[in-house]
Amino acid sequence: MLTLFFVDDLPTSTGAIYEFDGDDAHHAVRVLRMTAGEVFMLSDGEGAWSEVKVFAVKKKSLEVQVLSTGFQEPLRTSITVVQAIPKGDRAKEAIELLTEAGVDTIIPWTSSRSIGKGSD
Repeated sequence: MLTLFFVDDLPTSTGAIYEFDGDDAHHAVRVLRMTAGEVFMLSDGEGAWSEVKVFAVKKKSLEVQVLSTGFQEPLRTSITVVQAIPKGDRAKEAIELLTEAGVDTIIPWTSSRSIGKGSD
């Protein structure tokens, strides 16, 4: 699965060179250690996407070339999960995993037997 980043200014011209900068680009350079030739996805968060290839790595940004573009219609099905509040810091992990699985809505729930307590 390709890494996905959301951008405000999505490049859509196939073959065009685009400067990918900002916090996400810094994360790609420093944490993910992306190198020339790697391929990843950019999206505007509204369904439009571009598959890009790293052309050059700079200190805090990447120059990428647009390989292909497209549009993904939203799914007709919406997934909602009612999640009991877990103890400790497991709530963050639960949210991350549910989001990665494609859940649209997460409803925190405090049951009479819940160990974790929500903030007031």
